[in-house]
Amino acid sequence: MKTFKKTYHLGGKAISWKDIIKIVSGAYGKNKWTIPAPAFFIKSMAAIFGRFAWFPITKDQITMLVEGNVCKSDEIFSMFDIKPIPFNSESLSYLKY
Repeated sequence: MKTFKKTYHLGGKAISWKDIIKIVSGAYGKNKWTIPAPAFFIKSMAAIFGRFAWFPITKDQITMLVEGNVCKSDEIFSMFDIKPIPFNSESLSYLKY
């Protein structure tokens, strides 16, 4: 197995922001409202308030969400016999406590 000087990308399936909120809130048994907001508006708010600990997201995080970040991980998963844990309510059940 040649792994020296190789780069492996690890990641799960593509999930939208709305789905992330639904999955996490479902995992701890709460319903969260989501209000659609244009990315430029949230990015502007993050630029203003991002330096405060109480603001939930930074300008750079908004940029990454808009650009997306998905990769294929099949090669490394099969090479090392990795069984990925899905991002779902069951795998996040520890949030209930």
